[in-house]
Formats: sequence, structure tokens, C-alpha cells
Amino acid sequence: MHPTVDRPRLLAPIPALDGLRAVAVALVVAFHAGHLSGGFLGVDLFFALSGFLITTLLLDEHAASGRIALGAFWARRARRLLPALVLVLVGTLVAIAILFDAESVSANRNEAIASALSVSNWYQLAHPAPYLTVFQHTWSLAIEAQFYLVWPVVTILVLKGVGATDRTTAATRVLAVSLLGAAASAIAMVAQYHGPDSLARVYFGTDTRIGPILLGAALAALVGRRQAPLTAMTRRVCDGSGIVLLVCFVLIATVTERPNAQLYEGGLPLVLGPAAVLIVAGAALGGGWLARVLALAPLRAIGLVSYGIYLWHWPVLYLASGTRMHLDGALLLGAQLMLTLALAAGSYRFVELPIRQRRIPFRRAAPHRGADDAPSIDTTAST
Repeated sequence: MHPTVDRPRLLAPIPALDGLRAVAVALVVAFHAGHLSGGFLGVDLFFALSGFLITTLLLDEHAASGRIALGAFWARRARRLLPALVLVLVGTLVAIAILFDAESVSANRNEAIASALSVSNWYQLAHPAPYLTVFQHTWSLAIEAQFYLVWPVVTILVLKGVGATDRTTAATRVLAVSLLGAAASAIAMVAQYHGPDSLARVYFGTDTRIGPILLGAALAALVGRRQAPLTAMTRRVCDGSGIVLLVCFVLIATVTERPNAQLYEGGLPLVLGPAAVLIVAGAALGGGWLARVLALAPLRAIGLVSYGIYLWHWPVLYLASGTRMHLDGALLLGAQLMLTLALAAGSYRFVELPIRQRRIPFRRAAPHRGADDAPSIDTTAST
């Protein structure tokens, strides 16, 4: 009989990953604010992070106990993600009721339900709207939630018969399945893209967008196969390539646009997705200049609340319009960003942390963060 575990062995906190989340959410917010045409690519950074962290946790749990406790895993994910999401959904509907009318609440109700059930990407494909909707940004959270639901089950099946001490075999199997899945996703995107009319299908579909998450999982499995620490040369390569690719990634985000056909004919799954994973590798494994810059306190602070920033920024941009705020230009954007940060920080301090730590919101607790506490958006993603 395998020993039971209440909680898997967690990754040591990696400060640079908080900074990378800050970069990713900044790209997304800038895109939604209309100031960065390719900022939607920040979603792929979040996807790659999710795949890497979650798969590392699953492999760690298997190595520690020889099993993966599905119920405990799903409960931790629910505590991490659902409270803030429900707060945004309810808060936004209340704001719509105050600012508009009951009919407007009814018009957004079904999309809110789809967001709460983590199927908003498929809901939006089934109910296309001629305008941007207030919960449309939850599509990527739905894809990640679907990954959290299915991937642990797949991992359990893949690791069947593998002992806890045979980490190399376990990681090799997960690596193979991850790469096969990422390849299938890339093929699905290229095969299903037939011009602008198919853009929504390949952009919102779980099958066509799961690639970066699975590549992140492959990175975790690749690292998990090693029995010895990374060599100094390997770390330098990770750091150097991460720096170059992050700079290139941001530069591409300044010039590309979402309707660009080249993205869906191979650019996203074959170039930008792998680049996002290598950036994660540089931040998590390099330990050099990239990690030091991303670990700077301001970036870490933004990264810690990046899930809340992602959740709140779109409703704020949507509802706190220039007409309603009597502002425009930089003053309007500044006010929207400050409101978003305030809501995200409040959610993190008074809702997310207390529920994860199972304590009273206003009672101070010793800080405790592990990979399982990482934002999903980690999240975090964009339309």
C-alpha cells in the first residue's frame, strides 16, 4: 500500500517566475487597452508557465508517494482559482446592474455562468458576439482549467506501473505524451485555419491552443529526467537564450496583430509557443541575469497579483469608460490601471490568501508560497 500524502512536495519558490508573470500580464493589459497590437502573445507565456509548474508538482508528488491524489489536487486548484473568479463575476454583474439595467445583467448572465464552469472558450465559439463582451477574457482561464481537470488523469494513466523511485521512467513517459500532444495541437491549428472566418475557432479552441501548456509540461518532464543538478554551462545557455528570446518576444508583440495569418499557419505553435517555453526555462533554471532582473521587487509584486490583474482589468476597461469617468488619454488609462491594481490587491489580500491559507482575512499569517500557489493565467490570459 502506498503511503498517503496530504500535500505533495512543492517546488521551492522561484522569484523570477513572479516577474515573468508581471511581463506577461503587462503585455495582455497593454493589448486590451489598445496600446500593443501583439500583447495577446502574453497568454502563451502564462500557458507555458502553467504547464511547467503543474507538471512539476505532479511528478514531485508521484516521486514522493508513488501516487497522485486527484481530489487533493483539484481542491487546491479550486481554492486557488475559483474565489477570485467568482468575486469578479458577481462584482461585475452587480456593477452592470447599477450602471445599466436588469436586461443588461440578463444579457451577460449566461457568459458569466460559462466562465464559472470553465467552458467560456467553447461558449464564445457557440455564441459569437458582434462586439467584445465583458467576460470574454475568461476564455484562456477556461483552457487552463480544462487542462487542470484532464492532465492529472492522463498523467496517472501514463505513470501506471511506474514506481515512485523510478523518476526517470516517469518523466520520460510524461515527456513523450507532452510532445505528442503539443505536436497534435500544432497540426490541429494549421489544419483548421482557413482564413479570417476560422480565426475564432483556432484562437479559442482548447485543442488548438493547448500546445504551449503541453510544451511547458515537456520542459518539466525534461528537467525531471535528470538525476544531477544542471551544469553551469547548461544554466548559462538557459539564461542567455531566455534573455534573447524574451527581448524578441516583446519586440514581436509590438509589431504583430492578431489577424496575422502567419501566426496560425505555424507561427504560434512552431515558433512563439516554443519560444515562450524557453523563456520560462531561462527564468526558472538559468539563475543568471534574466532571473535577477525578473526577480526585482516591483516585478515580483505585480506578478503576485497578476491573476487578479488579469481578472479585473477587462471589466474595468469595459465599464470604466472615458465617458463615464470624464477622462481621456493617459489620465483615463492611469485611472483604469490604478482601479485594476486596487481591486487585484484587495482580492489577493482579503479573498485569495485567506481561503488558500484557511484563515480569517484580517488576521496576519506567516508568508508561505510554493509553486502550487502560482497564478494560473497561470494564468492569466487574453482575448
